[in-house]
Amino acid sequence: YSRQEYGLQFRTQAIRRDLDKAFVSFQQRSSAGDGGDGSGVMGGATAPWIATGNWGCGAFGGDLVLKAVIQIVAAAEAGRDIKYLTFGNDELSKQITELYGALFDGDDGEGCTVAQVWLALENFRLSKERLPAPRGGEELFDFLINYKWSRRRADYASSAASDVPSSDHEAAVQDDR
Repeated sequence: YSRQEYGLQFRTQAIRRDLDKAFVSFQQRSSAGDGGDGSGVMGGATAPWIATGNWGCGAFGGDLVLKAVIQIVAAAEAGRDIKYLTFGNDELSKQITELYGALFDGDDGEGCTVAQVWLALENFRLSKERLPAPRGGEELFDFLINYKWSRRRADYASSAASDVPSSDHEAAVQDDR
C-alpha cells in the first residue's frame, strides 16, 4: 500500500480477503484435502504449529500489527498454534506478545472469540479508513490493547452472523506456551 492508499487495508473487504487466505493456508492438511500426496505434513503427521511472519508488509507496504492480528485470528479459527517470526523487529515482537496475551486472556480471563476480534477490527476501521501511513499500526495496537472485550459481549451476540468470518464463532485464540 502506498502512503495514500495505506488506510485501504483496514477495509472490511481487504481484511476478509487476507483472513480467508491465511485461514485456508493454516488449515490442517486433512481438512484442506492434500490429495493424498503428503504435502504439508512432516513424516506423515501435521506440524503442531504454523511458522509465519510479516505477510504483505514488505513490498506491499501492509501494516505489521494488522497483518499479525489477521494471522493470529486465522490460526485460531483453523485450530492451530502459531509461531510469529518478526525477523529482528523487537518492537513488533513485544507488541505481538502483548496483543496475543490480550486476545488470549481478554478482560476477564475467558479469552476473545474470533467474532469479537472481527468486530473490534470493524470498530477500529469505522474511523480509520483514510489513515495515512504509518499511524495505523500504532493506533490499532493501542486500540486493541485498551479494548474492553467483556463489555462488548452483548454486541457480539447480537451481531449478524453473516458479517463474522467464521463457521465456529466461539473459537478462541490458541495458546502455544
